[in-house]
Amino acid sequence: MRTSQVSIEFTEDLLKVVRPFIREYLSHLSEKGIHAEVGINEALNNAFSHGNDKGTVRLTMYEQNRKLIVRLKDNGEGFEGNRTPHVPPGELDHGRGLFLMESFFERVIYNRTGNELLMMKYIRD
Repeated sequence: MRTSQVSIEFTEDLLKVVRPFIREYLSHLSEKGIHAEVGINEALNNAFSHGNDKGTVRLTMYEQNRKLIVRLKDNGEGFEGNRTPHVPPGELDHGRGLFLMESFFERVIYNRTGNELLMMKYIRD
């Protein structure tokens, strides 16, 4: 089990540097890591597209009790994530991010203001 915690704060222009770092951090999880990477990337896209395009995002990842825990916080105004309809792909020309995040993570929870996200994925049997 990996015991390290990674926490980074960055702006959108550094996203191209952060994505390979995320892939490397999750590489030991094989297929589950690929699924987690897709969900995390969708969350990052949403944070920068809808959160605050000029602000920063803090990403924290760690493993605990056979789960991958991911926290993502932006400094935008937020949204009502737990009340937003999550539409399957093909039914809209946008809006697939929430659906994909919930498809690849067992738990997706937003704080009250909607600018912080907690995602949990079981990675060990």
